[in-house]
Amino acid sequence: MTKTLWKPLAGMLVFFAISTAQAANLKDDEIVAVVSTANIAEINAAKLATANASNTKVKDFAEHMIKDHKDMDAQMGQLAVKLKLNPTPSDKSESMKSEANADLQKLKATPKGLTFDKQYIESQVKDHQKVLELVQNELIPSARNDQLKNLLQKSGKKIADHLKQAQQLQTELSGNH
Repeated sequence: MTKTLWKPLAGMLVFFAISTAQAANLKDDEIVAVVSTANIAEINAAKLATANASNTKVKDFAEHMIKDHKDMDAQMGQLAVKLKLNPTPSDKSESMKSEANADLQKLKATPKGLTFDKQYIESQVKDHQKVLELVQNELIPSARNDQLKNLLQKSGKKIADHLKQAQQLQTELSGNH
């Protein structure tokens, strides 16, 4: 009786493992859409921060995010055109878009001043950690084109730098109660 229970269970586990591997293995067109979604989310949050932040360093950070993420988006767009990749939505990019919209609405509802500054920077730390992990663990391994893989690696370094900057600001702001 034990053998008969294990066979279906083993089959389900194999199916789940294959399904999970396929879900995580994005095509190059889908990777372009994921990167674009992440950049747009960062730009939108940063634009709000330039208007609502009170701390000069937070405003400067937000302006830096707008510039860097516009540049990263432009580089990805140019490469996509060169490689004839059409940004294609996937479950990953759609869930990112939904999450980014919810985060932006939460940020819009946050009172201006120190409360906003802390909330924005906290979200930047969280978002950059998630995107860095995504780039390193899913996008780079899934990318089939070497030029795309190289741009993702370059972007990963920039994202890691943004994360470090956001963490430093978070530490500074935590001293202000």
